[in-house]
Amino acid sequence: MGFDVVGQESTSAPLRASNFTSHALSGEQLTLSQVLEQKPVMLYFWATWCPYCKKETPNLVDFSSKYAEKISVIGINVGVNDSIAKINDYVQEYQVNYPIIFDEESAISAAYGVSGTPVFVVISQAQEILYRGHQFPLGIEQALED
Repeated sequence: MGFDVVGQESTSAPLRASNFTSHALSGEQLTLSQVLEQKPVMLYFWATWCPYCKKETPNLVDFSSKYAEKISVIGINVGVNDSIAKINDYVQEYQVNYPIIFDEESAISAAYGVSGTPVFVVISQAQEILYRGHQFPLGIEQALED
């Protein structure tokens, strides 16, 4: 999957995504490398108190529904000033349809250099970071339809 992205933080060579294993709030164990065996992944780093996340989440729910066959979306709550109760309320309010990980120790967030929310990271099946930025990656729908 290749696509041109406005606002892409440029890198000379593709960076490899850090593998992780964590449990989603549903109890399901997620290992990034195993999810990538099926299809590319979009990581969405967010927080319940983030106003920009509140604007992006409905779009991401729609995106996840429309492109579920082509890309896996994994929401990662950055673990700052949040709780499982707040996350569960948020998931219910926004009818989130993708797995959510509570990064309570912020270890995954740190591995991806997340400062500020939201952060979107698109990862190829070869575990290369195709996009990393604070805005939804423009052009990704077109790339998934090609």
